[in-house]
Amino acid sequence: MNELLKELCAIHAPSGSEEQIKNYLLQYIESNKSKWKVKPKVFHGDEFQDCIVLVFGKPRTAVFAHIDSIGFTVKYGKELIKIGSPQVQDGYKLVGEDSKGKIECILQVNTELRKLYYDFHREIDRGTTLCFKPNYRAEGDFIISNYLDNRLGVYNALKLAENLKNGAIVFSCWEEHHGGSVPYLMKFLYRNYKINKALISDITWITEGIFHGKGCVISKRDSGIPRQSFVNKIISIAKRK
Repeated sequence: MNELLKELCAIHAPSGSEEQIKNYLLQYIESNKSKWKVKPKVFHGDEFQDCIVLVFGKPRTAVFAHIDSIGFTVKYGKELIKIGSPQVQDGYKLVGEDSKGKIECILQVNTELRKLYYDFHREIDRGTTLCFKPNYRAEGDFIISNYLDNRLGVYNALKLAENLKNGAIVFSCWEEHHGGSVPYLMKFLYRNYKINKALISDITWITEGIFHGKGCVISKRDSGIPRQSFVNKIISIAKRK
């Protein structure tokens, strides 16, 4: 687990710049699909932007895992704009690459102006995307890393692919920044396979009601209100397992 997850966490893929992780996943799928119980149909390309859809057998349900992450876009005057909602603190290390080469710079937070800047020995090309520097550690029963959201969900989906006989797995994009690609991907699945049920492979926080080490978490609602009959069915299946 550790090596695959570590590689996934290190891939530069903020919302809108998912090409690197898309190519990694396509290579991984091509190298491993012959060992899976069912060899899937693989859909990708211009119609899907940087998303990937895997269809196994006769699917009835789709599993979605978003492949993008939070990050920053370089503005002018060494200013940064958030991609998604990253937590910021002076001194965080950011990485990326522009036309002049690889970048490792320092995040600077100006609380008075409520603006973000980078500290680097040269000016970075405008429009360059930056992410937090990878810092993966495995310590006892814990894995500590930036971008476990949602590389852990992607890892989970790849492990599901090994034994899935009937279903669809979808690697979606730009979920961290104003929505995502799920609507048009779901439209594709419904039009072509009549799939109208979906699960989301993602992570959540430990809270007063969610405990570490007690198994998977099934969300009964989030910012939206899901169809409760479907949620109750999933909970019933989980209890039987």
